[in-house]
Order: sequence, then structure tokens, then C-alpha cells
Amino acid sequence: MIKATTREDLRVPHFTALHGLFSLIRFTGFVNFAQFVSFEALHDSSAQDFDRHVDQVIREKTLNQLQEWFDDPTVPAEQIIWLHGPASIGKTAIALEIARQEKVVATFFFNRSDPSRNDGNRLFPTLAWQLAVSIADVKTHITHVLNERPDLPKKRIEEQFEYLVAQPFAAMKKATSTQLPSCLVIVIDGIDECADIRLQRRILKVIEKAILGRRVPLQFIVFSRPDAHIQDIYNQFQCATRCIDLAKLGPAEEIKKRERYIRKREEELEEEECKLKVRVEEISKKEEEARKREEGVRLKEDEANVRELEVRRKEREMLQRAKEMEARRKELAVKYLEEEAGSSEEKAHRREEEIKMKQEELNRKEDEIMHLAEEMRQKAEEIKRQEEELMKRKEELERRELESRLEDERHQQARLQEDEMGRQKEDESKLKMKLEELKKKEDEVRQKEGEAEKKVEEASRKEGEAKRRQEEAQKLEEEARRKEEEAKRLVEVAEQREEEARRKQDEARLKMEEAKSKEEAAKELEAHINYNRHSPESTRPPLSRKASFNRSADDYDVSPSYEG
Repeated sequence: MIKATTREDLRVPHFTALHGLFSLIRFTGFVNFAQFVSFEALHDSSAQDFDRHVDQVIREKTLNQLQEWFDDPTVPAEQIIWLHGPASIGKTAIALEIARQEKVVATFFFNRSDPSRNDGNRLFPTLAWQLAVSIADVKTHITHVLNERPDLPKKRIEEQFEYLVAQPFAAMKKATSTQLPSCLVIVIDGIDECADIRLQRRILKVIEKAILGRRVPLQFIVFSRPDAHIQDIYNQFQCATRCIDLAKLGPAEEIKKRERYIRKREEELEEEECKLKVRVEEISKKEEEARKREEGVRLKEDEANVRELEVRRKEREMLQRAKEMEARRKELAVKYLEEEAGSSEEKAHRREEEIKMKQEELNRKEDEIMHLAEEMRQKAEEIKRQEEELMKRKEELERRELESRLEDERHQQARLQEDEMGRQKEDESKLKMKLEELKKKEDEVRQKEGEAEKKVEEASRKEGEAKRRQEEAQKLEEEARRKEEEAKRLVEVAEQREEEARRKQDEARLKMEEAKSKEEAAKELEAHINYNRHSPESTRPPLSRKASFNRSADDYDVSPSYEG
């Protein structure tokens, strides 16, 4: 297990104060900032799968290499580590384990199927949020920046990194006298799952530029597949990086088999997806046909309703005609009676019988009309009932057909699943046999590795002894260098004192020369005075320019004068 420590006076314990994460929202800038943070991309999010499998050999070798990198007391030469490997080798599982270390201050786990985790524009806002939670001084500057520029999460990723990461660290360095930590680690997993390939390149270039300029006390561990465009970017890096190929740390044959199995499963899933699409299209076509049939039935129902209305209209017309005929008959009878009032009773009786016959004929015709109307109504009802039965039969047939097809699909899916399970069991049995063989080989390799580790431990012990001696020598050398610097300082002090003494000697010499010149002037003046006393005034020599005197009472004031 990797163990790492960092200065607790500069940062809050990593991801322990969860209330601090949400207390940031009370600041004005963080109200809108939270919507640009992908909380599902954090290492301790519920969206993470903590049951991921990773080969034990790959895990141990990878963590041992990172252990040395974490334990380096100085700033490592490689401040970017790229761990790459094929799919399902265990990159995310290793990243989740590393992310729980104390030196890790921020994480981001990409996922191509999650819209909030495949957007590269959310990377630096999410990292800045975690830095604000982990480092109190950084939080103050990030909050100030977001209050000044609340639209910053919508800007280019270069500006996001500049204002949310680089400038807060620079402001923290100016504002506090405390030395910044030398090793704060950021873990980025699955950068190849970022939806925009151009954004992948830009993110890596931003990280490289920050490391080259030594603007942030950060180190990066990046996990991805060995895609060609990512490999090209790392090859163009001017800063020192360390590449760890996970495929070279584990059993290569097993990895190849897993890749083949995964590719095969992906192809089968694609085929099943195509079949499902075809089935969905067929079901859609059937639904369209059913809708068309339903529309046809509705049209027939409308036609039947129109026919029924027509029959009712004809019935009303026939009843109206019958009433009119009855009224006409009565009128004719009255007219006939009026015209034949004077005829005989027999004629009237015969006429009455004829009228009765005509009345019976009219009644019979009315009955026929009513009977025809009733038959037409019954036929319309029969047609409607037949159409309803036809619709029910069609619906039943379609339902049975759909159920039968769904049942066939279920049986087919079950057979496919059984076949798949059988193949998986066969593959698992074969894989178990091969894994047993690999375990035997691994035991042999581990035995050899144990011997090699013993030799490595012996070499590391000797190397440690050599390092200890080298450290002692360095300490002695530093002590000698310190004493040499002290001696140099003493020599400089002595030289300064000697220079001061020389300066004082020069001043004394100048004073002595001045005194001598005064003495010579005084002697010359005295000689001149003595000469003047004993010689006539006409023969007195002129007074030298080097001396002058003024009589004041009985004293002479002698002051030297120097010619240029």
C-alpha cells in the first residue's frame, strides 16, 4: 500500500470535511459554479465501480513503482506519469486505489457513456472545486476569482486553468510566507474517453505548459489506453515524463486472450443490436399495418353509420308518403261521395268496397314498406356486428401473432443465452486450466523474483549504506563549505578593517603633511620677521605666497596657503 504524507498546515485532510464541500455554495461565485462540477467523476462517488478486477501481479508491480515516486522526499524529475494499457486490464481499479492517498488532492474519472463525465470542459472546474476543499488558502482566491468572473466555467480550458488553478497558487504564494507543498498529486483516469479528441490534446498541452513553467506545485498521474494520438502528444512533451505500460507487467498471453474475448463479445453485442434493430423495425411495420387496418375499420364503421342514417331517412320519407297517401285517399273518398251522392246504395256499397280494397292495398304496401325498413335496419345492425366481430378477430389474431413472435424471440434469446453460457463455461474452464498453468509459471517466476528481490534488497541495502555514506560526506562537505564561507566572511571583515586602517593612515599622513607645511610656513615667517628686524626696509625680500600673517595685538595668525 502506498503511504504518502503532506503538510497538514497547508491543506485540509483529503476529502474528510464533506461539509466544507457544500459550504462553498454560500459564496456568490459558487452558486452557479456547482453546476459545472461533475461530482460523479470524483473517486469516492457512488457512480464508481469499486469491484473492478485487476491482476495481482500488475497491481503489485505498478504500486511498487508509484511507491518509489511518492516516497521521493525531493521533487521528482518526472512530474507527469502516464499509465497506459489495453481495455479491462485494471487501469481504473489502480487509479481508484491511488486516489485514496493523502498526497492526492483532486481526481477526475472520465466515462464515455456519461454526459457529465465525458465532457473535457468540466475537468478543470471539478479539479478547482476539490483544490478549494483541500487547501483553505486556495479556496479564498478561487472564490474571489469566481465572484469577479462568474462566467469563467464557460470559457476555454486554457483560461479555466489559468484563473482557477495557476493564479490561485500564485496569489497564495504572495499572500503567505509559508512555503508551498512540493508534491500535490492530481489523478486523471480515462482521458481517452473524453468525447472530443481535440480537447484531449489541449488538456495534455495545458498540463505540460504548467509543468514546464513551474507555475503550480502539482504533479499529474494520467491513465488511458495507448491510443496513437495520445502517444504522439507524450512523445512531443518537452518536460520529463514516466510511462508505465501495464501490458508489460502482467501475463501477456492472458491479456491477449482477454482482448480477443472482449472484441468477440463486442462483435456479438453489435450483431445482437443489429438484430434487435431489425426486430424493432419489423414491429414498427406491423404496428403501422395495424394502424392502417384500424383506420380501414373506422372508415367502414363511418360508411355503415352513413348507410344507417340513409335508411332512417328513407323510413321517414316512406312514412311521410304513407301519411300523404292516406290524406289523399280521404280527400278522394269525400270527393267521390260528394260526386256520387245521388247514385244508388249498391253503387255506393260497391264503391265503398273498392275503397276498402284500395285502403287494404295501401295498408299492405305500408306494411311492406315498414317490413323493408325493419329488414334494412336489421341488416345494418348485422353488418355493424359482423364488422365488430371482424375487428375483434383481427385484434385477437394480431395479439396471438405478436405473442407467438415474442415467445419465439424469448425462446431464441434463451437459446442464445444458453449457448452463450455454455461457451462462457467452456471458455472459463479453458481459462481456468490456462490460469492454473499460468499460476504454476507465476509461482516459478515469483520464486525467481523472490531471489531477485533478495538480491535487490541486498543491493538496495548496500545502496542505502552508500547513500548514507554519501549523505555523511555531503554533510561533511556542507560543513566544510560552511566553514569556508565563514572564513571568507572573516577575510572580508579583515579586508574591510584593513581598508579602514589604510584610510585612517592616509588621513593621518595628510594631517602630518599639513602640519609640516604649517611648520615650514611658520619657520619661514619667523625667518622673515627676524630678517626684517636686522635689515633695512629697502632690502627686505618679499613675503612668500606660502605664508600670510595678520597682526592682532601681539600675536601672529599663521595660515598655510597652497598653490595649485
